[in-house]
Amino acid sequence: MNQVELTLICTLTYLLILSKCRFDIQIGSLSENTYRNSHVIKSYDNIGLKMCGRRCLHQKSCSAINYNPALLKCELLFETSEDITLTVQDFEYSAIDTWSSSNNPCYPNPCPGYERCVKTQIDGYYCQNVAPRPRDCTDLQLAGVPSGVYTIYINGGMNVSIYCDMMIDDGGWLVFQNRYDGSIDFQDNRTWSDYKNGFGLYSSEYWLGLEYIYLLTRYDQYMLRVDLETNDRVFLYATYTTFKLNNEADKYRMTINGYNGTAGEGGKGMMFTNNQTFTSPGTDTSRTFYGQLGAWWYSTYTFVNLNGQYMPGVNDWKSMIWYRYQTKAVGMKKTSMKIKRK
Repeated sequence: MNQVELTLICTLTYLLILSKCRFDIQIGSLSENTYRNSHVIKSYDNIGLKMCGRRCLHQKSCSAINYNPALLKCELLFETSEDITLTVQDFEYSAIDTWSSSNNPCYPNPCPGYERCVKTQIDGYYCQNVAPRPRDCTDLQLAGVPSGVYTIYINGGMNVSIYCDMMIDDGGWLVFQNRYDGSIDFQDNRTWSDYKNGFGLYSSEYWLGLEYIYLLTRYDQYMLRVDLETNDRVFLYATYTTFKLNNEADKYRMTINGYNGTAGEGGKGMMFTNNQTFTSPGTDTSRTFYGQLGAWWYSTYTFVNLNGQYMPGVNDWKSMIWYRYQTKAVGMKKTSMKIKRK
């Protein structure tokens, strides 16, 4: 066998394996000039329709896409019953339950628990145990698990139950504060011990606990994300490349830096919490701003207080404010604070 024949055989073998491993997808029903007003998990520019569909299948909780063929713009959607369908020229909408795929045994993921599916060359797969003792939601993300409550082991030791958000911004976010209906008291009856150890329910509103946040950010580097919804259903977010808490002896002093996002000047207002210590209800009230209530990292100028009173749409400094997004201190309807390991 000469060199040319050997090269030809190797090339044909490679193409055969490649065709077996290729993940093909058939996009189903496309509604033209249609745009679904759903939460956008992630958006992409300059990609084709099939690639948009593949990205949706790779993204946990993606249930549909908006696609603009003229701009090659793709939006991965997480749909709820409150969403509405709009008529928007040049956009197309398609729900994932109308699609079909072939040549990929790992979609949907057939593996249990913390295991992820790894495809073999010839139409097979095996399950890989990625995170038998996950230390945070980043490890669980690698396992391909959906959003939910899991047990983590901080620095491989202390175990604690947490909620992981696997939908937002590629997933892997550990949620330490969640508020959306005012069902859990965050002010009047809360003590330093409550804010240190946590309170609430993962099925409702909750605060994870300062001690757990401190231990997590002590051993690894984390970034912070804040998701907000106004009373008139405008969605905002702010991310910070640096986030850390010191220990209880230093009153859980916060370090925060590197703002980016859609939350306007309010995102910069969060920077006033940098190097500030935590204050629980009824203590050190001289540090509050315009008589604010709740527990927070108060400074001389506190323009953000997401543990304030639940008064969505009300112009009051005591409310759950993100000041400077609007010209008034208007209370937010929903807030969620979460961290992710870098």
